[in-house]
Amino acid sequence: TLSELKREKSLYKRIILDTILVSAFGAIVVIFILNFISGNALKSVNIEDLNESIPAVLDTIEDEKKQLQSIILSARKNFILLNDSGVVSVDELNNFVNEFGLYGAIYSDTFGNVQILSGRSSADLTSAELDSIKNVSGGIPQVYTAVKDKEVLFVCSVSLFGNVLTFEKDFSNLSTLEKYATLMKCVLTVFIDDERIETTIKDENGKYLTGTKLNNDEIYNEIYVNKNIYHGDNIINGIDFLSVYIPVSNEDNQNVALFMGISVNHV
Repeated sequence: TLSELKREKSLYKRIILDTILVSAFGAIVVIFILNFISGNALKSVNIEDLNESIPAVLDTIEDEKKQLQSIILSARKNFILLNDSGVVSVDELNNFVNEFGLYGAIYSDTFGNVQILSGRSSADLTSAELDSIKNVSGGIPQVYTAVKDKEVLFVCSVSLFGNVLTFEKDFSNLSTLEKYATLMKCVLTVFIDDERIETTIKDENGKYLTGTKLNNDEIYNEIYVNKNIYHGDNIINGIDFLSVYIPVSNEDNQNVALFMGISVNHV
């Protein structure tokens, strides 16, 4: 009958509609699962990339130290060859500081009594700076790591005309961090204790997060108390980062760490 045909047609419509809905839901679930698996796979790849970058970062620090050694040995050679008077002037130190982009230079006696200062170096010497001056030898100069005025400095000294010439290089400056962040395709931060003294991370207004705090006891204890590298996620200014925190040893015995991170939003 006509009514039976209408009921059958209505039933077919419901079956078809239910089938379409189930298929659509299934497709959504499959897409979600694939995206989840793909996201986790990409996240794992980025974590591996970060971990593989740790030796590169440590090598970078060593390269910066070797560069400072080379600069100061070259400077001493030039002083000896070209300076007949045996007198060092502030203008000569300024030339080296400006030419090589140094933080500063110090000319002192072997006890650390400062005679000449150049650049941003100051006479208020830290333990690391004093150790560098007092432990000068005739071989390859040792590079010390100093923490001073919210800066992380590499310090290297050589004997010159019976006194000591010291060059200082700022590893924690923004231009250095941005250079290596670009090469390693990540963000970088230098911490002194729990404060970001320099960082390539910006807020939503494009302002660097310099001066902000770590605010994470787990990470703080792992890198400063246990002296271990921390691997994991951390939320910074509302953004989740795949993170590596590396403790940095220094002769001033201060808490210093280097942060490497990749935003999860970019994974």
